[in-house]
Amino acid sequence: MALIKDRNTFAEMQGISRWLWARRNLVRIDYEREIRDGAYLHANLQEKEKKLNKENATYEKENAELS
Repeated sequence: MALIKDRNTFAEMQGISRWLWARRNLVRIDYEREIRDGAYLHANLQEKEKKLNKENATYEKENAELS
């Protein structure tokens, strides 16, 4: 009877261990996706900032010419 109980406990612990390992991997994948998405967002915002700065410089020149 004790052998069955020990084997059952061992199987439960293995199941929990596998579940924790799978969960850790899923969380890691989610973090990697968030980092990747954040990097893309940052790059896109930098490009947009460059474009707006260029347009702003153009408008400043036009305003200076009109004054």
